[in-house]
Amino acid sequence: MTASKHVNATDVKQLLAVDLGWADASGVSKVGAGAWSTAFGFSSGGADYVIRVGAHIDDFRNDEAMARYRSPLLPIPDVHDVGAVPTGGDMFYCISTRAHGSPLELCVDEWPTVVEALADALEAMRVIEPPAGSKPTPWHEQLLAIDKGLLDGRLSGWRDKLTAFNTASAAYSTGLQRLKSLELGDVPLTLTHGDLINRNVHVADLKITGIFDWGCQRWGDHLFELDWFTFWSPWHPHLDVSLLEDALNRRWGQVGYQPHNAATRHQANQLQIGLDHLAYNAWIEDSSALEEVIDRMEQLALL
Repeated sequence: MTASKHVNATDVKQLLAVDLGWADASGVSKVGAGAWSTAFGFSSGGADYVIRVGAHIDDFRNDEAMARYRSPLLPIPDVHDVGAVPTGGDMFYCISTRAHGSPLELCVDEWPTVVEALADALEAMRVIEPPAGSKPTPWHEQLLAIDKGLLDGRLSGWRDKLTAFNTASAAYSTGLQRLKSLELGDVPLTLTHGDLINRNVHVADLKITGIFDWGCQRWGDHLFELDWFTFWSPWHPHLDVSLLEDALNRRWGQVGYQPHNAATRHQANQLQIGLDHLAYNAWIEDSSALEEVIDRMEQLALL
């Protein structure tokens, strides 16, 4: 099997029936594709599933690990199997329960109602702490991971490519120095998804039916989720972020919670989002996307 973006339904049907023992798999069809994997829906035994194929098994292991935190307010799909594609070289697969619905970012008229369910999910994530005995990296250090070379494996060569875009390279340097200068203090670490807009949340009948693709999961600052919506809001103007912020503030008020040092944390999180996407868009050599990210960073007074 070739790289995930070249996998087709015929490949996946054979993988399921011949290699993985899903002999009754039917209706195999492509249902989505992202930067790192391609997803196919299928039915078996009267239930609906999704199999994703990609080159990064850690992403799929994250899905498997996060499924333990499923709740009515946090509908994370069951993961049934994760492994290596037997004939796929360095390819891997993940089979999970299918969450039907439309992507969150397409909920135009429904947003004022759906935002309440989204706030419930984010609040459910906020109260989930790292597993006992684990020692997650402090949040400020995590935000600086891009400068520590932790993206260099997956985005091999991004630093060299960035130098070809003078404006973007300068913006990266300015943003990184500003991020390094911020004093965040001790940020409580809770469950974060980190990629809630890119077709990774499904909605049906004004309810969230699934939150999946936890490849960007970190034990981090819960404000990062709100900052994700804030940063990308010009791309999705119908997703009124103020409604989400109001819904979260109501929930925090009900439990007597107030995030400390919030302004600095928001700035740090948004800087990281910008820097990360300067690196990514340099890697894929998308000059127009680089310009858009720089413009957004300037709008947010990050540069």
